[in-house]
Amino acid sequence: MPNLKKILILLAVLFVGAAGYYFTFGSQKITDELKAQVELQLQTLQKNGFAIEDRKIEAKQEHFVLHYADPVKIGHYFRSKNIDLSNEDAEAFKGMKIGIDLSYLDGAYSAVSADLYPIAFPFSTLQEATPGEKIMMEKIIQEKIFLAHIDINKLFTAFKGYLKDIDTIFESEDPVTLVSKGFKFEGTYDEQFLTSSSNTIKQLSIATRSGIKFVL
Repeated sequence: MPNLKKILILLAVLFVGAAGYYFTFGSQKITDELKAQVELQLQTLQKNGFAIEDRKIEAKQEHFVLHYADPVKIGHYFRSKNIDLSNEDAEAFKGMKIGIDLSYLDGAYSAVSADLYPIAFPFSTLQEATPGEKIMMEKIIQEKIFLAHIDINKLFTAFKGYLKDIDTIFESEDPVTLVSKGFKFEGTYDEQFLTSSSNTIKQLSIATRSGIKFVL
């Protein structure tokens, strides 16, 4: 869970740049300003180990894939944003790809909203996976089981979000039931750095038909 939290926090702050009040502008002007901020952040990511793939831009939303390509640069970038990530952990995520769907001005709170979900697992995870585990990973990708929603406030000083509730069975020789409910997180951001973060979860349980069970 700690590594998942770090990923969610990083993805939240990726789009948070120095920004002022947008309320005096018209709707299209606001959207244009937000797109410019996102473009700036994506350029920064590309300089710091990420690759941006399959980008599609529309009037009020866009889609792209964030490819975790260079762990060394990314590890340095995490730490520069006050997010602790060891070199070992950074290397473990190499090859991971996250699909991101952005929406602009979606509701009273949000300047930018994002849905994030894995579309490719890290190379190390794939190499060590059994055939059954690879089937599970394909199910996660196809059904967007691990989907996080993030909202960035209009002042670009805070974010909040949640992990979609999960109640699913992964079929195998010993089927696994995964239940996750009420996973929420939030944080604050001060231009350059993450200044606070917290998360809560109501229920997390993993159980197999053979009787192995973990409950949080």
